[in-house]
Amino acid sequence: MDLKFNRKTRFPSNDQGLLVEADVSKKNANLNRRTRFPGGTDTERIRLLEKEQHRVESSPEKEQTTQLPFRLPIRANPPDVVLEKPVPKTNIVISEVDQPPPVRVESPWDFYISLRHLERGGQVTVAYTREVPVRVVVIKELVSHDFLELRKCQHENLLAIMEVYRFQGVFFIITDYTAATLKQIIAIPLPLEERHVSATCRQVFEGMQHLSRFGLSHKKLDSSRVLFSPNGCVKIAHFDECRTTESAAAWSLGVIAMEMMQNGIPPEEDGKFVLKHPDRWSSEASNFLEVTSWGTLQEIQKHRFLAHVSPTVMIPFIHYAGWDTIESLSLKTSDSATVSSLVVTD
Repeated sequence: MDLKFNRKTRFPSNDQGLLVEADVSKKNANLNRRTRFPGGTDTERIRLLEKEQHRVESSPEKEQTTQLPFRLPIRANPPDVVLEKPVPKTNIVISEVDQPPPVRVESPWDFYISLRHLERGGQVTVAYTREVPVRVVVIKELVSHDFLELRKCQHENLLAIMEVYRFQGVFFIITDYTAATLKQIIAIPLPLEERHVSATCRQVFEGMQHLSRFGLSHKKLDSSRVLFSPNGCVKIAHFDECRTTESAAAWSLGVIAMEMMQNGIPPEEDGKFVLKHPDRWSSEASNFLEVTSWGTLQEIQKHRFLAHVSPTVMIPFIHYAGWDTIESLSLKTSDSATVSSLVVTD
């Protein structure tokens, strides 16, 4: 029995009952069909025919107007050319401390107002700026100009010279304000422990070592010339008390340690550092005193007693010394008022 199948295609139209019969011959279907099957042998042949047809149809005018791809402006350098490296940009700003301040020939009191006199490695004047922002400073008067060479010798543990004035034959040095001296701290009733001695001696050592790099040593270093900032940082007053030397001795550092360990009592005149109560201190502290009596700064540089201790351990003592100064001033004022009231005037 012969079966004949006719394809019936339904096209959407207003008449839903209309059917269109379409006979598709195999010959026309084979000629017009361009379906590519994966793996078929005719796929590559069809691709090559389409590529050849596209090449023939393209005109020379179109080829001339075709834009070339963008090329980076890379310049070739011969092998014998030395390239210049660009200078790197940095944000490093030289601080004012690194630059020695010039000498200003004018009166410092045109810019500062005096508050009172204090003992800070010698008599100084506490003052503040006339213009805002207000800044408290210390002004020290000197007649000799030997300190001018020390302007370039700046260190964290040395009292920094911020400004220099010369007026009527006298030099006025403007420095940072310090809250207390080591002598005042030793005088308060709070006992000093070994960590306080180590923290202070470490900073004094750093300042002395920096002076030695310039061939200088402090000739009168004691507790009255070791100053403290409010944050516990040590500042050595050194302007008019330095001398040139070839090797920096550690003896002055031993004097500082002895005064702190013995409540302000200086060592014996024979130069030996002998503790009256050695049982209160460790063997490292005793050995440190012995080495400083004859050694140099280089020989004690790696001593275990100078292990890093935070300077902040001295902050309570600094504040206590400030309170003690205020109380002593108020007592003197009240005593003076009492004496004045007892005086009988005619």
